[in-house]
Amino acid sequence: MMQGDIYNQSSTVSSTHDSITSKELNPSYICEGPTLEEMTFYVSMAWWLEGFIQIIVGCFGFIANLIAIPILYSKEMRSIFNRLLISLAVIDNVFILCNLSEGIRNNIQTRIYYDYIYAYFLYQFHNMTLCVTIYVTVVLAVERYRAVWRPIEYHNSINSVNPWRRVAHYLVPVIIFSVIFNLSKFLEPEFREVRETVEVHNVTLNHTFLVNRTVIKLTPSDIRMNDDYVLWYSNVARLIVTGIIPFAALTYLNARIYTVIKRRRRLTNRPQGASSAAQKAEETRQAIVLFIIVILFLVCHTPRIILNIQELSTLRIIKESLKNHCYGFPYWALICASISRFLMTVNSSSNFIIYCFMCKPFRDILFANIKCSLDRISLPKCYSSSTHLESQTPKDENDHIEVLVDELHINHQGSKGELMNCCEEEEDQSLNLDASTSPNSSIGSAVLKINELSFEDSQIQNANTEYKRKVLETML
Repeated sequence: MMQGDIYNQSSTVSSTHDSITSKELNPSYICEGPTLEEMTFYVSMAWWLEGFIQIIVGCFGFIANLIAIPILYSKEMRSIFNRLLISLAVIDNVFILCNLSEGIRNNIQTRIYYDYIYAYFLYQFHNMTLCVTIYVTVVLAVERYRAVWRPIEYHNSINSVNPWRRVAHYLVPVIIFSVIFNLSKFLEPEFREVRETVEVHNVTLNHTFLVNRTVIKLTPSDIRMNDDYVLWYSNVARLIVTGIIPFAALTYLNARIYTVIKRRRRLTNRPQGASSAAQKAEETRQAIVLFIIVILFLVCHTPRIILNIQELSTLRIIKESLKNHCYGFPYWALICASISRFLMTVNSSSNFIIYCFMCKPFRDILFANIKCSLDRISLPKCYSSSTHLESQTPKDENDHIEVLVDELHINHQGSKGELMNCCEEEEDQSLNLDASTSPNSSIGSAVLKINELSFEDSQIQNANTEYKRKVLETML
């Protein structure tokens, strides 16, 4: 059973009951599908795995990929490889959404308009996204292969063009190929009126009747059931394009990359520049990250390849079963299909964990961002408490200074008044004294004292102004 196939609709509870009922209505044909007990267990297992656990894992992976994107785009981690990882995170998020919608459609009752959206958009888009995800992983291996096997040529090429343009050179052909390869998927689904027999229980009579009814169902089209189409496109071509080629390419490229890294470790005792050593260490780190991504990819996609091979080998039996209204897939294939869909969601959701464990710069930036976010959350509380403390002590000190200034000002004004009165009295007395008495010295000394007091007053006012400015700066 292929990923995202329209046959998956038969995994719901209602279609399971119809399949079992069909066995009873067609006694001349022996269905080679699962028993009623096996189908009941499968439906329950698929609901928990695809309808519950997969949603939790998918939501975690979606959020984790969103967190990883700005970190990979940060100044400290800007490289072609990390830009490709950003592209992979975006595509993985799209694939997660498609897988979650598939799980909801298969295991949770949905309305008919959701089937129309699935048949004419999500089904095709899901397969396109799967193809893009597979080949972006291959592109990561190609980029690392070029970096470690032809380092001089690689660094000259990345320095001569814009990094995002180079990423586009990788991604655009992959996207175009994936769209073209899956265009025929638009011809596979079809809505038809289907006559089916269901059991209706009459509570009054306490009796069960078999009733015929006509319903509109999403079914495979004639093209999807064509023998040549099913054999050469749905099985052979998809097995080669989404299975054999990427698996072989990833195995070969990673084996070559490992050979280079192993050779470099033997040459670590030779003298080399600091920049060259740092560059080789970074390339080695990126290669290790790639190894883990590829290993996880191979593990999570292996069940899908096994199912594709199984469908190809039992194609005649499956078609005969479907013609007789039987569920032609064996029980183990149903279980494996559910596990396969879940594992592909795990694969798209786990790259963030790989970055955290294997990439120290990624961890450092992540922890710095978390600390910054926590500081921003706690800042209003700290700010309000610090503002309260600052608004108490400086205000009291400021009030104290203002009181002192006022007192000094009053004292100065009083001193000035006394001195002015003294000057006036001395000036009046000088008019009555004889010429030997000199009033100019008394008047001059009084004016000098007034100027000194005015200067001290201005200094205190300046100090008060400066203190207020510092308090405001502290509060801001």
